[in-house]
Amino acid sequence: MKEFITQQIVKSQKELDVLRNFLRLNQLPADDLRLADSLYLTFYAKETSWVFVVLDNNRTQEFTLSPNIKFSVAASREFKATIGNSGGVTLQLNNQPVDFTGRAGSVRHFKLDKTGIVYLNAPPKLEQ
Repeated sequence: MKEFITQQIVKSQKELDVLRNFLRLNQLPADDLRLADSLYLTFYAKETSWVFVVLDNNRTQEFTLSPNIKFSVAASREFKATIGNSGGVTLQLNNQPVDFTGRAGSVRHFKLDKTGIVYLNAPPKLEQ
């Protein structure tokens, strides 16, 4: 299974560093920026928030965002995520705002693909 991140325009050194970090965490070569993943989800933190995300139902990432920090993940088909302190986060899918409704101090679960967002009643997990 070899997945790639599609080419994107890197507007600053900070974005380039974030992309390199993403590639390192996912054990992808930094030279492989031409790729097949077509969905990019960016989490923007207004407040400290915890995120767990399932990418294409085959891998996961978990991270904590501090205020004024953003973090992006890439997938081919879909994201399923849980956000703690969901009111402290805004989302963008492929550089377009997502109509995500969270509440300060509350946990929110959702599925997101190119057709839109669906809220879930239970935390996402890898399906066998």
